[in-house]
Amino acid sequence: MECGNPASGDALMNRRPKYDKSNVCAKCKEQAGKIVVRHAVFCKDCFTSLVATKFRRAIQHCVEGPPTTNKRKTLKASGNILVAFSGGPGSSVLLDLIYRSYFAKHETIKGGTKHPRNARVWDEGAVVYVETGAAYPDAVDCTSEIQRAIDKYPLLSFVPLRLEHAFDTSWWSSVDGRPTRSAAVDLATEDLIFSSCSATTDPKSLLTSYLASLPTQTSVASAIQTLIRILLLHTAESIGASHLALGTSLTSLSISMISAVAQGAGFNIQEETEEQWRSTPDASPVRVVRPLQDLGTKECAFWAWWHGVQAVSVPRSYQNKQDIGRMTRDFITGLERDYPSTVSTIVRTCAKLAPKRRSDGACVLCQRPVQEGVREWKAHTAMRSLEPDAEAFAEPDASHLALQLCYACHTTLTSRNGRGKISSDLHRPVVLPVWTSAQLVAQKYHTMTLPTGGEPMSDRKMKSMISDFLIGEE
Repeated sequence: MECGNPASGDALMNRRPKYDKSNVCAKCKEQAGKIVVRHAVFCKDCFTSLVATKFRRAIQHCVEGPPTTNKRKTLKASGNILVAFSGGPGSSVLLDLIYRSYFAKHETIKGGTKHPRNARVWDEGAVVYVETGAAYPDAVDCTSEIQRAIDKYPLLSFVPLRLEHAFDTSWWSSVDGRPTRSAAVDLATEDLIFSSCSATTDPKSLLTSYLASLPTQTSVASAIQTLIRILLLHTAESIGASHLALGTSLTSLSISMISAVAQGAGFNIQEETEEQWRSTPDASPVRVVRPLQDLGTKECAFWAWWHGVQAVSVPRSYQNKQDIGRMTRDFITGLERDYPSTVSTIVRTCAKLAPKRRSDGACVLCQRPVQEGVREWKAHTAMRSLEPDAEAFAEPDASHLALQLCYACHTTLTSRNGRGKISSDLHRPVVLPVWTSAQLVAQKYHTMTLPTGGEPMSDRKMKSMISDFLIGEE
């Protein structure tokens, strides 16, 4: 036995290997690995094939649904496609994959233009970008940089939007066509009493006032995401798009799911993975697809690096980084770095969640299914004053916006920060997005049904009631 000083030796713990068995590609078994995906090693060629296969499988599932037979059908969508582009790595990779797979290859087709394999899945495609600079102080307009990046894909048209369009009645008339008036709401009470108003201020000022009236930084971040989502959906419907493609990666999807549950949107957790949206019950649906939901941030970054896809830097200044969304992002990204398989487990687990019963109504603000009994639930879980209040026992009025909101949107408008400080903006009515008033009118029209226990009136009875006003046959 040899004696020695143990301190002079190597006392450091051995580094954990990046891969489990060897550095040879796990698919082709020949080339050396270039990337490790959840402890599996892939070379560049096999990784490219893997990403393309996952992408096409996701698109095929979204267009034609689950396979019913072994025979493969020709993909053909009922409308066009709108690609949401933010300039980030996820949306940049999505735009490149969609263009390579479904638009660029048709420039040099073989077998005749009428051959079924040469038919496009979507006849036309467009790229939309929402400029959010108005929501942040001293932000720079990046629309021109975004347009230069999209010009590399000549077969796709560019649709620029601005976040303040959510308060612009002229934009609403161009995409929806239904006349509407601005609606204002009083944020001082949880009932959220609303009334119609004539908004004479410019849309940018209305947006700034709306965000400034929200009680917390989490509410501001959530409201911005809701505005962007509704702008994208109405734009997709206006151009005849049957699919709205989002560049949400596996990492981003897990972040949005956990953040949604933390903010009270667990009732609509399934909408984060698969959503079919309609502006009216009779309108054609717009299907929201996320073809990159099986690829993590690391895979998207490697694809962009190896294929020369450059993301556009869109600087945005955040006053407070302690909102729920930002803290969730920091937690998930750290979790993915140390335990990469856990992120996919989060998505699979959240995808299994479903409400006990579906709701027939929709939130007038986010236009997602609304859970019944929101006010009653919050009344049982929040601390209340012991003094008797006559309004607490009154029947709910139709002018209360709280009756038409989901739990998450109601919390966004009425939540208070930990110190209980109420903004001075809460004491004056705040103008809501333009689609809120249209949704309120539509829901009021559809809820004008027969009383409970009534029967549909027959044609003969209706004719007898107006017989005195009919012109005779002579």
